[in-house]
Amino acid sequence: MNSRYKVMHPLVLTFIFFTLLFIFSKIFLEKGAIDFNVVMGANCLFFLLSIMASGMQQRAMSNPNPNVFVRKVMAGVMIKMGVVIIAVIAYVLICGKLFNKPAVFISLLLYLVYLIVEVAAMMNMNKRKNA
Repeated sequence: MNSRYKVMHPLVLTFIFFTLLFIFSKIFLEKGAIDFNVVMGANCLFFLLSIMASGMQQRAMSNPNPNVFVRKVMAGVMIKMGVVIIAVIAYVLICGKLFNKPAVFISLLLYLVYLIVEVAAMMNMNKRKNA
């Protein structure tokens, strides 16, 4: 299997797991006054951001200069955090008083899960000799 797919595989599995989890627990989310659309939107956003950052980092791993990898990791973190901040501010401005705090907090926890999965996949790939 191509090394690119080995890094993306855990991210895809995480996305599928949370998508199915949120779909099957939609009734419970609504009973808890948690906006299903916000949580699903965050899941999709974090998946796309993680795929983009992983691709940047993976391309940087092949560069003989280790500084390139560090710069790409930092750039990925800054891009992800910037997009998340913009998304939260846009959500607050669009929804106004209908702002759903529990959905945002669940989304932030989801961000941490995607971050952990992405870092674990990169560390696993970096341990291999011909990564």
